[in-house]
Amino acid sequence: MLVSGMKTGNSKLKAKIQESLYKNVPAAEVRLLILENILLNPACDIYLLVGTSIQYKVQKMRQGKITELAMPCDQYELQLQNSVFGPDGAPHRHLAKLDRATSTVTALQQGQANIVLNYKSILLD
Repeated sequence: MLVSGMKTGNSKLKAKIQESLYKNVPAAEVRLLILENILLNPACDIYLLVGTSIQYKVQKMRQGKITELAMPCDQYELQLQNSVFGPDGAPHRHLAKLDRATSTVTALQQGQANIVLNYKSILLD
């Protein structure tokens, strides 16, 4: 099942299998929070040499038109998940650094890091 939001806001989605074999299976219901159509550009895997950088752009798509959001901003923040953990489970060293003022990621050493765009008003578990 593919669901697409028509406008921002809250909604409930309820689904039930109509096949007679599953008549005793109750319907499933989920609460959806529909936000803006936000893009992180580039949106693909990036391979950097140590010491090189890439600048990310945050873009909003509305009615087929793409506009760039100035970062940092009040609604969204970029977060870099890039720690290598030591034997004690604590973060040992960083693979890359994020300059939040320019949305630029610089590779510090070999490894894999993830960049995440968070909506500040929502905390997901």
